[in-house]
Amino acid sequence: MAASLRGMYESYGKIEQMLWEDSMVCALGSQYLARKLGLADPEEAFMAGLFRHIGLTVLKNQESSAADFIVKALTSASQTMAEEEKVMFGATHAEIGAAVLEHWKLSETLSEVALHHSDVNFSAEIDKSIINMTCVVNIAGQLPGYFGIFDQLRELNLEHSPGRKLLDLDLKTIEEIIFEFQSVFEENREEFLS
Repeated sequence: MAASLRGMYESYGKIEQMLWEDSMVCALGSQYLARKLGLADPEEAFMAGLFRHIGLTVLKNQESSAADFIVKALTSASQTMAEEEKVMFGATHAEIGAAVLEHWKLSETLSEVALHHSDVNFSAEIDKSIINMTCVVNIAGQLPGYFGIFDQLRELNLEHSPGRKLLDLDLKTIEEIIFEFQSVFEENREEFLS
């Protein structure tokens, strides 16, 4: 799946490169967090991180007006872009991504993570394993900006991370795991993002 997505992004421009790098950093970070925390299957966490923004890819491919919004979505730390998306496109990238993953007949976990990756706000009773996976991806979603993927560094905001808070994870433990992963990532950055 990762190779297929990479191939889709290779023949395009800067926005596709941003989407690819964002997806890979989140995927690798999700896998690392899942392994270290023991909260989710690391391989499924990789896939969930990889697909969390698949809705942005669909928007890019379907809406010529989406390019500026996608750059803003990837580079902004704002959690309030959903309303703007609904006005511009009729649905959020999370809703679009979840629908695409359901259409592809991928697991319920992957579509639920795509739908709730920003807010981890579940409206119905849902399996704890899906909540855990979504929270892991939510935390890892901060890593692309923190690692300077978009040519600008963003501070980690783990204290207010919805995923960390929902699972009541120790802030210091999460920070240590992320700093550990950052070291591994920086040593292998070119290989990971190629």
